[in-house]
This record gives sequence, structure tokens and C-alpha cells, in this order.
Amino acid sequence: ISCGDETAAMETRHCGEAMALNQLAAIAVSMLLESSLVESVEMVSRLPAVPGRMQRITGFDSASVVIDAAGDWARISSTLRSLRQQRCGGKLWCIMTLADGATIGSDESFAISGRMIEKYADRVILT
Repeated sequence: ISCGDETAAMETRHCGEAMALNQLAAIAVSMLLESSLVESVEMVSRLPAVPGRMQRITGFDSASVVIDAAGDWARISSTLRSLRQQRCGGKLWCIMTLADGATIGSDESFAISGRMIEKYADRVILT
């Protein structure tokens, strides 16, 4: 991350464009509060992963498994778009459960969610 004549490298447990933008916003606010760039980057780097949000599970041969509790079409779209960019030539499968009382909501929201899933996923399993 560069700001003015300062540059700092950052490692993070979070992935995806939305998370990157949130992290950059947090660093910007920290710097507005007069923290140094290096200190701001260190603080954001220490943030723990959010359970159920782009949570990676490893150990399944060469497949990456990511759990994301996306509750609306905008989050579904953001998650799938980020994962599609990271897939490294593999297939993106979306396994989605619609629980009782799902927060996706109206028929129109279900339709939008379906279009987003069809756009970004190679395979879909809906339960």
C-alpha cells in the first residue's frame, strides 16, 4: 500500500475485492487519525478472519473450499465475482442452501440471485 512517499506491504486473512476496499478504507481512516502508514497496515493485518465470510477450508486435495454466508443478492454477487477472479483455471461450484426464513426475501430478489449465480458459477447445487 502506498500513500505519498510511504509504502508498506500487507498480508491479510481476508480475500476479495469488497474486503480489500474495506481494509483500504480502514487504513485511510487510521491515517486521518494521524497513525503512520506502517502502523495502520499492521493493525489491519492483525484483524481475524470473519467466520462464515469467505472462510477458506483447506485439505481437500487441489480444490479450494470457501464458506460464505451471503444473505442477499449483492453479497452473493460480490462473493462469486471475487472467487471467480481467484479460481486459477478451475471450476467454480456454488452450493447454496436456502434455509427457512432466508433473508434473500422477495421473488425478485430470488431471481436476481439466480442470475448472479448463473453468471459467475460454473456449476450450481441448490438445496
